[in-house]
Amino acid sequence: MSPVKVFSKVIAPQLIRVTIPPLSNDFITMLKITSLASVISLQELLARTQTLVASTFRFVEYYSAAAIYYLVLVSIFMVIQAQIERRFVWSSQAPTGRGTLSRVRQLAVLR
Repeated sequence: MSPVKVFSKVIAPQLIRVTIPPLSNDFITMLKITSLASVISLQELLARTQTLVASTFRFVEYYSAAAIYYLVLVSIFMVIQAQIERRFVWSSQAPTGRGTLSRVRQLAVLR
């Protein structure tokens, strides 16, 4: 096989399976830390919330709305991450439902 085919058929699938969980977790962490100001709006969500709280003194409503907004965004990305991870699950793994104990029993019977 050519090096390009080896990479695309053997190395890339293994690479994707291993790197999706940490990359997705890093993305969600960055979302939580930075609030992705350019995607959400021109002004950062918490900066806008603090401005509104300072002018109206209704902190419970505004901070609750900001927290719910963050939770919805993070939940959406976590669902997407789970679907991607499920898509790239290891095909060589044993089917679920067969635990370690049943494999040990099966090996003991074979001996």
